[in-house]
Amino acid sequence: MINILKEYSFDDFYYKVLNNEKITKNHYLKYLKPEYLSILSYIANEIKNRYHGNSAYFIINKHINYTNICINRCKLCSFYSRGSDSYTYDVKKILEKINLYYRRYNIREVHIVGGLNPSLEFEYYETLLREIKKRFPNLIIKAFSAVEIDFISKKFGMSYKETLLRLKDAGLDIIPGGGAEILDDNIRKKICPNKINSDTWLEIHETAHRLGIKSNATMLYGHVEEIHHRIDHLLKLKKLQEKTNGFITFLPLKFKPEGTEIKVKETTLYDDLFTIAISRIVLNNFKNITAYWITLGLETSKFSLYYGANDLGGSVYNEYIIKNKVKNYIHREEFINIIKDLGLKPIERDSYFNVIKIY
Repeated sequence: MINILKEYSFDDFYYKVLNNEKITKNHYLKYLKPEYLSILSYIANEIKNRYHGNSAYFIINKHINYTNICINRCKLCSFYSRGSDSYTYDVKKILEKINLYYRRYNIREVHIVGGLNPSLEFEYYETLLREIKKRFPNLIIKAFSAVEIDFISKKFGMSYKETLLRLKDAGLDIIPGGGAEILDDNIRKKICPNKINSDTWLEIHETAHRLGIKSNATMLYGHVEEIHHRIDHLLKLKKLQEKTNGFITFLPLKFKPEGTEIKVKETTLYDDLFTIAISRIVLNNFKNITAYWITLGLETSKFSLYYGANDLGGSVYNEYIIKNKVKNYIHREEFINIIKDLGLKPIERDSYFNVIKIY
């Protein structure tokens, strides 16, 4: 492979990536091309192996989408209520759902996101967090995307800092990475015109990091964006990570057009693996890259572990925002068998990638 790197003039780029040296945007655009996937996968795997060796991670968690009522009604979304199917779970119902999976599967994390429901009071969010912490003190709460934080802050006349501090005091541990889509405002106007802009998403995550609240980062790809938009997005995340080191993992999210207003073909396996690889290469200051099997599909996620990803994400147990899935859960034993069958070492983790058990 070293000879191939030299043949395609990749050797200088390769050493700069592995040594975390400064690389210009033009150089990324020159080398991060689909036709170079075999070379990019080699570089991506080198970075992954430096961090994790032969290990692959997973977490046992439960997703809860607490309401599908949303004032944004984004073109890319198939989740928000179109009328008679609207719902909002009260705190009691959410606690019942958590308790079932906590007792049955020993979940380590609850992941809570939903629509922007104008009928909810601030006390709803605080009470929800407090009651979860009271009933399940060892459970990590990952809740409320930057889009939700912005909505809550504006509705109740608070700064992002004040909102986050109150939610942290109530029990919030981590912010999920949703709502980033593509951090390019021209693209956002086409796919989610009512959603917060790129700078606001970044500002909320930076504010959270400064307050000691870690977060994840995402990128929704495969709709109307081009490769240079993906690279720009990754570079913005890389820059913020350099400032705060507050991101835990990055999840490239494959766009699923079914049920949305955006009519495109799904990305191919080749494009999905390319996106995983360039994510690992650009985000070489992120320790973790998650192959989110809910959007990628399980087979693609398996391949991704050889293209720079080190994590398969969570058991999920009933996530309803993404449509067009065969199933929406994976049990602990299935994760273990999948990873072992790939010749890798399965590690069950918590939300911060602390090791719970090596299998």
